[in-house]
Amino acid sequence: GIMDVFIAIIVSVYMSLDKEIIAKNIKRVISILFPEKISKNLFEYISKINNIFSKYIYCKVIEAVIIMILSTIILNLFGVKYALILGIMTGFLNFIPYFGSIISTVLTIVITIFSTGIAQAFWAGISLLVLEQVDGNFIGPKIIGDVLDMRPIWVIFSVTLGGGLFGFFGMLLSTPVVMVIQMILRDIILMREKQINSCNEKDES
Repeated sequence: GIMDVFIAIIVSVYMSLDKEIIAKNIKRVISILFPEKISKNLFEYISKINNIFSKYIYCKVIEAVIIMILSTIILNLFGVKYALILGIMTGFLNFIPYFGSIISTVLTIVITIFSTGIAQAFWAGISLLVLEQVDGNFIGPKIIGDVLDMRPIWVIFSVTLGGGLFGFFGMLLSTPVVMVIQMILRDIILMREKQINSCNEKDES
C-alpha cells in the first residue's frame, strides 16, 4: 500500500509537468474521433471534471495540513511519544471522509498505550475526538462547503461504496467521482426538461 502511494505520487508529478502536452494530445484524439459538436461538449465536461477534482484535492490538502498541525500540537501537550508521526498520520488519513478520522484516532490510541501509557492514550483519544467534531462541524464545512456542494448522506454512500470496490483510493476519490456523476445526471435532467417544455409550447401554439 505504501509503495502504491509513492508510485501514485511520482506518476502524478510527472503528469503535472507534462499536463499541457497530455491535454493537447487528448484534444487532438477527441477532435479526430468525434464530430465538432460532440467534441465541444466533451471538452466542456472535461474542463468541469478537472475543476471539481482540482478544487476537491486542494480543499482536502488545506484541511489535512490544518488537522496535522493541530493534532501534533495536542499530542505534544499530553506528552505522547511519536507525536509528530501520529500527527502526520492523522492529517494524511483525514483525506478519507468520515472514516479516516476514526481510523487515525483508534491507531493513535493503540500506539500511545504501548509507547507512552494508558492515561496519555485516554486523553489523546478524547482530544482527537473533540478535534474531529471541530473539523466536521467547522473546519471542513468552512473549507469545502463553500466550494463543493454535496449532502453528507451522499458522501457516506460514496466513501462506503468506493472503499468496498477499490480500497483506499476508492475511498479517497469516491466523493469527487459521485459529484461528477451528479453533475452529468443534473445536466441530462435539465436538457430533458427543456425538450419537454419546448414540445409543450409547440403543442399549445
